[in-house]
Amino acid sequence: MPERVEPKDESLASIETAAALQAANDLKLKATQIRQLYVVARPEVFIAAAATVLVLTGVLWTVTQRRLLIAWCVAGLVMYLVRQRFVAAFDRSSPDDETMLWWGKVCVTASWIGGIHWAVATLFLFPADSLLHQTVVAFMVSGICVGTIAAASARKEVYLPVITIVLLSQACRYFWERDYAHVAMGFMSIVLLAIFIIIANRMNEMNTESLKLRFHNADLVHEVMEREAQYRSLVDHAPVGILFANNEGRITEWNPRLVNTLGLSSEEAAKFTNLYAFPPFTKSGISAAFRRCIEENQDAELEVAYVSEQGNSSNLSIVLTPRRDSAGRITGTQALVEDITDRKREELERRLKLEARAAAEFAREEPRTQPGDRSAKSNRGIFAGQRRALQGYLREH
Repeated sequence: MPERVEPKDESLASIETAAALQAANDLKLKATQIRQLYVVARPEVFIAAAATVLVLTGVLWTVTQRRLLIAWCVAGLVMYLVRQRFVAAFDRSSPDDETMLWWGKVCVTASWIGGIHWAVATLFLFPADSLLHQTVVAFMVSGICVGTIAAASARKEVYLPVITIVLLSQACRYFWERDYAHVAMGFMSIVLLAIFIIIANRMNEMNTESLKLRFHNADLVHEVMEREAQYRSLVDHAPVGILFANNEGRITEWNPRLVNTLGLSSEEAAKFTNLYAFPPFTKSGISAAFRRCIEENQDAELEVAYVSEQGNSSNLSIVLTPRRDSAGRITGTQALVEDITDRKREELERRLKLEARAAAEFAREEPRTQPGDRSAKSNRGIFAGQRRALQGYLREH
């Protein structure tokens, strides 16, 4: 016997769907933040960083080991050149969200290398005999940390390695000197690190919330556009004519079916801009019905005999509804217009047949009436008059 397949729990399926949707949103958020890192990383940023390396090399030229200083300078210049090449390659590749994760790992690796590079400056290029040069190194290191926060606050794993490694290395080097002033500067470096982390994390949270809000707004706009397209398709393909007008009678929108229902020519459609000034509407009483609908603030249904400017007559069924804004104020009227000429014709034909049948039955009963009976003559006249009126109407329509 075939194995029985147990139906999947709906709650479990909904949980899996929600988890998949959350994972997709997280991937989109992370990919967008990584893309921001590369957008900020323009050549000017690397030129400024390389200039900082050269300036610090010149400042320490006479107070530290030159071979180590030259090696550190060359390593820094090569590092920023390679990073700029990676950014150029990123710009050419235009990666998708999945591939963006790999580029994020590149950023993290570059961040660790950059942090170690500047940590070397604080540990091994430290000018122990010159407090002035130590201040210059501290100033430039702090500037590098500030620049990193400004450029990489979108992702914690990118800015945290730089500011943590650099400032902790600087604090350790100050503590190594063991004198009162340097120990105080070491503690100040730790305080500065804490302040930088707090500020960077706040910037990261603001960036994350801003992106989430942007994605949510984009989803809302997409949903509104889809609904607008559905509404437009519904109006355009509606089986009845649809008309929208404001309080002044200016026609703001109508669908193609209305043009066919009213039998408008291209010239008439061009003049069909205000329902209070459109002659066929004023003559048939449609304009007055629109005014009453707005003034009385009530829905209205009416059937009118309509004659176009070309002389074509028809019967219309019109349903009027006031349009209101969010505050409940009337802003205009909407109308559903249906051509009921065929239906009215069928109703009249059925009525004519019933009248004919009643007249025939009356004719069969007529011999039984007394001569000179006035009611019989009157009934014959009524039937004949009704038949002539109905037949005349059918000929006209």
